[in-house]
Amino acid sequence: MRTLFAFLMALVIAGCARSENEPAELATENKQLVTFTLDSIQWNASSDESIPVIDEVITAEIGEEGGSRTFSLTGWNVAKGNSSSISLYTGNAVAGQTITLDGRQGRASFTSSVKGSSQQSFLTSDSVHTGRMTITSLDTVLTRISGTFECKLGDLTISNGTFDVRYSPAKAM
Repeated sequence: MRTLFAFLMALVIAGCARSENEPAELATENKQLVTFTLDSIQWNASSDESIPVIDEVITAEIGEEGGSRTFSLTGWNVAKGNSSSISLYTGNAVAGQTITLDGRQGRASFTSSVKGSSQQSFLTSDSVHTGRMTITSLDTVLTRISGTFECKLGDLTISNGTFDVRYSPAKAM
């Protein structure tokens, strides 16, 4: 009886093992990443939960507006009560396309606040402070979007930006 039990357990464990033929994206499909260099400092979307009102570190939505696919992304970095966020938006999300972040085709914004201070910094792209975003992949089956971005917002330089996130369909209003 013990031999039969051991044999059955071995079969169950072997059946749960990951097959080498499974696609690699299954292992990372739930990972989300937004990262860039802010001037010379590496920035990543992450949280130590010191600001309880921020319950999602990364949010991404794709919707439809005027026959075009819209895309919005916000990533937060929270540490010791200090916070900053990056937001990207385009009204025409197409894989392989580079979008100008000039306030018309697309937009980038950066906010930051320091714990204990009532001042908050908000910078956004416009015709003078521009950048670009390229959507490198848009998978409507796995609901994933990835790309790169860079911009100059006020006196801040954002470079080497990347995102690889799951998105949700925009909620109807």
